Amino acid sequence: MFRNFIKDERGMAVLFLYFMIIFLVLGVVTFDFSRAHAVRARLRTAVDAAALAGVMTARAQCEYDYVPIDEDGDGVPDRIEQKLKAVHMSVYDKNRADKDAGETYGKNMPKSNKWGVRTEPGSIKSDVIPDTYYKEKKGVHCYGDSYAYEAVARVKAFLMSGALAGWLVGVDEKEREIPVKAKGTAQVVPTL
Repeated sequence: MFRNFIKDERGMAVLFLYFMIIFLVLGVVTFDFSRAHAVRARLRTAVDAAALAGVMTARAQCEYDYVPIDEDGDGVPDRIEQKLKAVHMSVYDKNRADKDAGETYGKNMPKSNKWGVRTEPGSIKSDVIPDTYYKEKKGVHCYGDSYAYEAVARVKAFLMSGALAGWLVGVDEKEREIPVKAKGTAQVVPTL
């Protein structure tokens, strides 16, 4: 029976229609997920830039050793020599770092909902990680903080995967979106 089905032209229109629908749905789903992949790249750029803006608020705090020098040998120091012992590059004002990072993130992510991309409310997290960098340079201990910024964006599935899912299984609007998450970390590296 199957041989007759393939030899004859009976049923070819139905078979062609089934395969066309399957390929169309697969193509549209691929389109939606390629958009999500492009948004993920943009989101990674935005959170990396935000982390860099946050860490750029770091300020240097130096530690010195004070060495008294007695040049004439009378037991009274004639001068005090100041020697650099350590440099701490720290993010002291987290509020300012968060403000700068948020502004930078906002400039790098699309603001309009016409692209179908939005940042999920409450998903933005930031943190200062103290003394993640350490190196000794020229006898001086150098420490640096890191700043991490994380966000979740939701990409609207415009075509079949969104509309078809809503029509077939009755999912709500939020479930028709593809969640995309990215985290960026920047680190202060003190230079001498």
